[in-house]
This record gives sequence, structure tokens and C-alpha cells, in this order.
Amino acid sequence: MLASLKYLLMVVLVGSLFLLTRSDLSNIRVLATDSSFFTTQIAEVTRLEKEFLLFRLTANRFTQGHQGLGKADVRLAFEILRARVDSERERFKNPRITVLREFGPDLARFQNALRAIDPLVESLQPGDEASLAKIEEIASPSVAAMARMNAHAYGELYHRTIGLAESQSAALASLNHFQLVYFAAVAAALILLAINLRRGGQLNRQLLAREAEIREIAMVDPLTGLYNRRYFDDRMVSLGKERSLEATNLMIVDLDGFKAVNDNHGHIVGDLMLREIALRIKQIAETSAILTRIGGDEFGIIHSGSLDHALIIANALVAAIRLPVVLPDHILSAGASIGIASLGEDPGTAENLLDHADRALYEAKARGRNCVVIYRAAEKESSVA
Repeated sequence: MLASLKYLLMVVLVGSLFLLTRSDLSNIRVLATDSSFFTTQIAEVTRLEKEFLLFRLTANRFTQGHQGLGKADVRLAFEILRARVDSERERFKNPRITVLREFGPDLARFQNALRAIDPLVESLQPGDEASLAKIEEIASPSVAAMARMNAHAYGELYHRTIGLAESQSAALASLNHFQLVYFAAVAAALILLAINLRRGGQLNRQLLAREAEIREIAMVDPLTGLYNRRYFDDRMVSLGKERSLEATNLMIVDLDGFKAVNDNHGHIVGDLMLREIALRIKQIAETSAILTRIGGDEFGIIHSGSLDHALIIANALVAAIRLPVVLPDHILSAGASIGIASLGEDPGTAENLLDHADRALYEAKARGRNCVVIYRAAEKESSVA
């Protein structure tokens, strides 16, 4: 009788643990499926912005008389964009992702803008700068809307991925606890647990890889390929928690004359110029530096090393940025003012490092631009380097 009760208890225990384990694995599968769904949905927002930029670029190059581009190419880019907007408008009427419901009004306004642009596209000819300017004027309000939609979409995806990873980690912790009981209960349960753990491990690696990919996307500026403001802010917070801060320098680079480029040549040309400037920053700043775009034409460089070394990099950046930027239809120029703050010079903390670098940058602007200024805490002022 006692032996029968032992066997019955073992069967009940193993059966209960098996059901609980199966439930945990089912939850992980649901999380993985949902993550894939949300990634697909939000990727649509990014595609919409890319097709918007492609249409504007195609219209600009066609108007400038670029060889190899015809009226049909402009029309095709416009029709693809309009079809994408119509499709997304229907998709986001009642989406499963709450944040996507806020995109409906922006997409509706964008649809109206495209209707207004349609006759201008139809009549556009090489050299018709007036029609191109009108197209840009009608489309320009949607540029900020697209950027806002992308920022919200990536933010939602980033926070959702973090939540998925936490839920997955809790489920795996539960599986590890059950593992000990399986080993004590019966050898047969060990085989079942090994199979379940293997499946859970595969899903875990997939989720972690997806989280790393999405985290990288959320932290990178899509225009320049540098880290974005969110990454910069997170890194500054991390600096405040690190013990060894003496060799940390912060450089804030602000472009001089860039607004005139946007005003005179348009945002598409301005974007191309920003990409070229970012490439020069990558080529000059060494691998130990963290390169970020923290504003429209403002860059932040977190440098690990001596202040003298940071100064060499800063002066090289000023010289490189002043060189002409040669684009297919334009030769442009800009300058750079740079403010530097160093924890080696300033006994303060990482919290006020950005404020001190900004003060030095303002001083560089006031002293005629195209120069480097170092914040000197001991002298309570900034000095030109």
C-alpha cells in the first residue's frame, strides 16, 4: 500500500511539474511570436519613411537634370509612396499596438498632402525649381511627422523587447527550479526536461539575439550611422556610475553655417552633407571614442584618454570639417565650433560634464567660430586651445 502511494505521488508530482513546465514553454513561444509580429508591424513605419525620402530625392535629381532619370522614375517613386501610405492608413485604423493608433491622423494628413502633390508631380520637368519647391513645401510638414512616428515606433519596440526579455528570464528561472525536482523524481522525467530545456534555450537565444538587434537599431541614428541622443544620454548616466573617470573627455561639435545649407539647398542636400561630415568624424576620431549625433547638426564625442590627445582630435576635426563637401550637384562648405570638458581638469562629476562642454561651445561660437575651447574649472572660465 505504501509503495503504491509512493508511485502515485511520484506520478502526480511528475505530471504536475510537466504541465507547469509545458505552460512556461508555451508562454515563451507566445512571447517570441508576439515579438516577431510587433517587429514586422513597426518595420512598416520605417519603410514608409524610406520611400518618402526616395521620392523626394528622385524628384530633386530629376529636376536638376540628372542623367539616367526620367519622368517615369519620378512617377513610379510617387506611386509606390502613395500606395504605401494608403496601405498603412488601412493597417493602422485599429492596430494591436496602442502606439500605432496615434499615427492615423498623421497618415491622413500625409494622404491629403500627396493628393495636393499629385498634379505637381505630373507636370514636373527638368529645371522646374518652382514646382519642386512647392512639392517640398507641401511635403515638409510630414518630415517631422515621419521622424516622430519612427521615434515612437522604435521606442515602443525597445520597451516591449525589454519586457519580453524580463518575462522570458523569469520563465527560464522557473524551469531551472523545476529541474532539481525532476532529477529526484524519476529518470524518465529527466529526458522530458532535457527536451524542454533545449527548446527553451533555442527560444532564449533567438529572443536575446532579437533584443540585441532591436537595441542596436534603437540606439543608432539612421541618417549618419552614429549613435543617437538616446545612447548618448544613457552613456552619460553610465559615466556617473563608473569609478575611474579621470581620463574621460567630452567634446561637443556644432556645425557653423549648416542652417544656410538647409535654407538655400533644401533638407535633402543638408542630409547628404551631414552624412559626409559624420564620415569625416569617424575617420579622425579613434576607436576608443564614442561618436554620437545629439542634435540636428550637433555631435557628441566621449573620448577616453588624455586631454592633450582629445585636443589633437578636436583641432583635426575643425580642419577636416572646413574642407569643401563635394556632392553630385553642389560644392558646399561649413565650419565647426568645438567645446571640450574633461574630468581630468574638472574635479566635478559626469552630471555637469555636458553643461561645462556646452559652456565651452558657446564660448567658441562667441570667439568667432571654427575653433576649439576647453572648459577650465580651476579658472572658472573657458580658454581657447
